[in-house]
Amino acid sequence: MTTRWLDHTADLGVEVRAPDAAGCYEALVRATTVAIAGDSVIEPRQRRHVAVWGEDGAERAVALVGEIIYAWDADRFLVADARVETRGERVEAHLRGEEFDARRHDIEREVKAATHHDARFEAIAGGWLGQIIFDL
Repeated sequence: MTTRWLDHTADLGVEVRAPDAAGCYEALVRATTVAIAGDSVIEPRQRRHVAVWGEDGAERAVALVGEIIYAWDADRFLVADARVETRGERVEAHLRGEEFDARRHDIEREVKAATHHDARFEAIAGGWLGQIIFDL
């Protein structure tokens, strides 16, 4: 898996590559956590499950990343890792993480949303590519 951060006017973008679609979604989840909490060490103390739907991979990627941002905004939950299963138009993510602890976690930036602008999720030679632009 690879992650590349993209400069984007007033926002932040990320491009990830993985060998399979599930791994690509997992890399987008991890990148979202890094966008929010930088290199903070997040322990897998709690579990959550989210499911999203969409007409195409990019729409599902935006929805999944939106759920990670919502978990942060609503509950101050930071995701340590994810195991993703793809089922047609549905993506299920089994998340592990913990609530924010100011003594151990830094907040890198306030991420407001994942945008549909320039979102990509597609098969490429040798694997999958996902791209998300975060609204800051």
